[in-house]
Amino acid sequence: PNESDFSIVVKNSSDAPVYSGLLKDWDSSKKVQAGTYTVEASFGDMDDAGYDKPYFYGKKEFTVTTNATSNVQIPVALENCAVKVVATEMFNKYVTSCSVSIKPLALSAWNVVDLNNPKAFFMEPYGLNVKGEYTTQAQGPQATTSFSKEYTSFEAKSLYTLTLDAKLVGSSTIQITFNDTVLGEVEIKEELND
Repeated sequence: PNESDFSIVVKNSSDAPVYSGLLKDWDSSKKVQAGTYTVEASFGDMDDAGYDKPYFYGKKEFTVTTNATSNVQIPVALENCAVKVVATEMFNKYVTSCSVSIKPLALSAWNVVDLNNPKAFFMEPYGLNVKGEYTTQAQGPQATTSFSKEYTSFEAKSLYTLTLDAKLVGSSTIQITFNDTVLGEVEIKEELND
């Protein structure tokens, strides 16, 4: 987000609001009494999960002295986390179709992932359900495999990547990893088409 997109709340030492609104609407010539203040800056909503929905937050205490101007820099950080689902070129080569959906644990709606346009999905860092199904292109009948997993160890300020990959070492396998932890692996007994 741009600096002007942030909302701020300025409070005096009694925790009474002095200003609440967009940073761009703050009147920099506004005079306030000398004293200690806090300012909170935010962008987005922590409870609002979805694509392109990051939540940034920061808080800073500052002091205003008599007949002086105070410039305040508020350090903001990403407070939610992001999940991205990607498919490798090898996976796309050997899978004829694939569908993946994700759902934060705190919500009830599933969100379909577009593997052709991987984007970060932002959410509270509690946990996530992932489910999907893919069909491999093999000589003979096509094999369809489903997977489902719940993750609960998430941290704010982090990007988690679910990678769908096909491994061809010795035997052919489809492997699903989440931040380098193997979620599942399916061996394909038939020869795969090139």
